[in-house]
Amino acid sequence: MLTLLYSCGLRPSEVLKLKIKDINFSTNKLTISNPRYFRTLSCPLKLLAI
Repeated sequence: MLTLLYSCGLRPSEVLKLKIKDINFSTNKLTISNPRYFRTLSCPLKLLAI
């Protein structure tokens, strides 16, 4: 959890609400959706190797 916070710049509440379907392993992208906003973040390759 801490790795996601620091390497991707996620808020603690975003990490807790993250689901497997929000991670796209083929493009290394995280999709964060909230009722107020929607954003897509790049995910470091080292993080996906964990």
